[in-house]
Parts: sequence; C-alpha cells; structure tokens
Amino acid sequence: MDTFPAPAHLALLDMIFNLGPTGLTKAFPKLCRAADRGDWKVCAAECNRLGVHASRNDETRDLFLAAATMPAPRKAAAARR
Repeated sequence: MDTFPAPAHLALLDMIFNLGPTGLTKAFPKLCRAADRGDWKVCAAECNRLGVHASRNDETRDLFLAAATMPAPRKAAAARR
C-alpha cells in the first residue's frame, strides 16, 4: 500500500477504519483486486458502502478518481538505477 498514490491510500484507510481490514477484504473483494492492480477507476465504482452517509461515499469515490489521474509509481528496482 505504500506505493499507492496518496488519494488511494486515504480512501483505503477510510474504508479500513469503517470496515476493519477483514471487513474490507470480505465485503469488497473486487475493489481489493483492483487496488492490487492499481485500477483506481474500478475502485471508485466499487467503493460504495451501505450504512455510510452518501457524502462520505462520494468523498471516497472522488479520492479513488483523483488517484486514477496520477502517474503510476516507478518500480523500486527502476528507482535505484
């Protein structure tokens, strides 16, 4: 998660705070797979939580969409060269 763009990191932390780490992986497996691939647009489409105020869901979605506009981080090996 330390290589994720900052907005994606914040969105995931909000979801983990709300659901717990196990809750996130159990309730949102498609989002978790998309995050592993860095597919932030899919994360944005999949992050809606039941029982959470619409504005909080909107903020989480917008964070994932912001991450989608950021360049992909360089691989660690390439950064050392």
